[in-house]
Amino acid sequence: MNTSSAITISAMLPYPGDQIRYIARFQDQTVAILSFRAAVWKAAPRDQFIGWTHPKRKENLHLIINNARFLILPWVQTPNLASRILSMTTKRVVHDWKHRYQYAPVLVETFVEISRFTGTCYQAANWCYLGKTKGVGMLGNTKKPQLPVRSIWVQINTTQFIKPSKKYLTAFTFACI
Repeated sequence: MNTSSAITISAMLPYPGDQIRYIARFQDQTVAILSFRAAVWKAAPRDQFIGWTHPKRKENLHLIINNARFLILPWVQTPNLASRILSMTTKRVVHDWKHRYQYAPVLVETFVEISRFTGTCYQAANWCYLGKTKGVGMLGNTKKPQLPVRSIWVQINTTQFIKPSKKYLTAFTFACI
């Protein structure tokens, strides 16, 4: 597949809750499906990276959105397509989110299941790797891992509200330009 022709990204009709879904098409063929939604409540590496206190996180968490799904359809075999679609969609979702919900997200996050994927397309699209989840999950009443461990990746849209901690500053400067 020659990606020099235009790839179109179309928004899908919304479900309840803050979210936007996209279908990526190339030459009238669906090649990928993506969805973005509200951010997860807690993710220690993300929270440390941002440097927000608990009250600040509670106040500003709505400014973070989550790339909840990203699927390149299995029959599509095009080098660099995933990072290209991801890059295009990440730029577009900020504007679409602002239009739909009247505010622009300052950070996009995603969680990649380590046992199945490496996150190469996020790295190629200039996202920052922050660390791993503990595998406890949203309703984790126990400290024992119950879910697959995932790598955490973020894309910053503005530094207005986000002040990366010193621990991540060097990695951010070199990995996320």
